[in-house]
Amino acid sequence: MRRWKDAATLIIAAGSRSSQLAPFNYQVLMLKRSSKSKFMPNASVFPGGILDNADFSNKWLDIFKSAGINDFDDLTNVVHQPPAMKEYHNSLVPNEVAFRICAIRETFEESGILLARKMTDVQNQELKKDMLGYTVEYNVFGDPTSSETNFQALRWWQSKVDKDSSQFMAMCQEYNILPDIWSLSEWNNWLTPTEMLTVHGGRRYDTMFYICTINNIPDMAHCPREMVSAQWMSPNQAYENYRDQRIWLAPPQFYELSRVANFIALKDLHQFHHSRNDLGCDQWMPVFITCTNGKIEVLPGDDRYPITPDFEGTEKPLILDSTIEESVAVTAQHCCLVYDLYNAKLNMTVTPKFGHVRPSKPFLVQSIDIKSQL
Repeated sequence: MRRWKDAATLIIAAGSRSSQLAPFNYQVLMLKRSSKSKFMPNASVFPGGILDNADFSNKWLDIFKSAGINDFDDLTNVVHQPPAMKEYHNSLVPNEVAFRICAIRETFEESGILLARKMTDVQNQELKKDMLGYTVEYNVFGDPTSSETNFQALRWWQSKVDKDSSQFMAMCQEYNILPDIWSLSEWNNWLTPTEMLTVHGGRRYDTMFYICTINNIPDMAHCPREMVSAQWMSPNQAYENYRDQRIWLAPPQFYELSRVANFIALKDLHQFHHSRNDLGCDQWMPVFITCTNGKIEVLPGDDRYPITPDFEGTEKPLILDSTIEESVAVTAQHCCLVYDLYNAKLNMTVTPKFGHVRPSKPFLVQSIDIKSQL
């Protein structure tokens, strides 16, 4: 029996003119989980959550058809699909559509950001999957003259959707909008490692990571039930905040921010993530090696990654009587070296697959001296 749930998360990069961002001209949304969260408490994460049956409702097809959308070939024609995209969900809604709906719905629940397009706009234009994301302004909720009234309506719908995922569809129908699934590109697929079976109640998730680029930072209202705060920061600011222990980044967020950091300009990030969207991605499940001074999180492509990974956690973990430095002497390296919660570095000597990019400085181990080597 499979011991994880399907989920989707969204990296949102928004243009910003703040001089404090230099050399970047955009920021990424990070939400801080509550200390009471059942999974990854206190972590700064991208918005996202568990897939719901409502995301696969065949009624979505009727809604899209009413806007003239009869197929999703531009989203489903992918060269390499990870396992999550191949699973059968007893629905006519393609997995590539349902997972995107989930990412957009969860983003709305957790941040108040609504990535959607007005039905009339969709009907009158040719949708392309390389478009910048579009966020609906709060006046869509009814009163163009009262921001306070619209904010209250937003909060009301946030609460409804949080309690019942099917209300997201109801909201879209009420205001004649469509989830902006075309602006989301597949970025990666992470499966919670088996080491998590002993913490957080054994919760594990097979999470599709998507990315979306938008012109400006939108208005938002984070969900106080799930999140303590919301922050926009450049990739390097996120690293500095992590290094200085102002935020904690879980390994997937740490790794994906390191790849986003390759792009200084929002337009370059936008062009890149759409250019490789058809190529797909692999499923990554980190495998842990415990050393005397920390842990090595080994990823696919590394010489130490098992040919047949233990997805169920039935095998004993690998524990070495040596340091991290003494254990990294392999030709092909793709791993995260974790000395403590706030001291991690990435190491990658293999070529990224499916047209992706390597991690960038300052996240790489080569970019600074490691304390244990001093």
